[in-house]
Amino acid sequence: MFMIIVMDVKIDLENNGDLYTTALRFRLLRQQGYNVSCDVFDKFKESNGTFKEYLTSDVVGLLSLYEATHLRVHGEDILEEALTFTRTHLESAAPRLSSPLSKQVTHALSQPLWKGFSRLEARHYMSVCEEYDSHNKTLLTLAKLDFNLMQKVH
Repeated sequence: MFMIIVMDVKIDLENNGDLYTTALRFRLLRQQGYNVSCDVFDKFKESNGTFKEYLTSDVVGLLSLYEATHLRVHGEDILEEALTFTRTHLESAAPRLSSPLSKQVTHALSQPLWKGFSRLEARHYMSVCEEYDSHNKTLLTLAKLDFNLMQKVH
């Protein structure tokens, strides 16, 4: 069982279900300096060592895994394989995706989140987020106000 304790809260990294959630948790914890094992992705591999075929249709999950692979360290072969797997499938899926998701995939393939400037990435994400019908208007307004306030400070 892979479990990590963050601020007295136990996070079970193994029993969280889908690829998107697993990769997002992995990426966020690694970004904050936690030494999370990449073995959490073993459940997405077949017994022969290849990634499960059904993952190719989960573009949002693939995108999340792609972003997580950029936080790999030397010797993490599963993340090396995941990088190749996700890049290949995201490149082939990008032309047939709807606009907001297509923009996210194209942007991630050219510049992963981890390698960009956080403020510029946030600004890009705000413009993409506006295109989704399900976006939270209040949260988006707050993000824009925060961005503009920081611009004025600088």
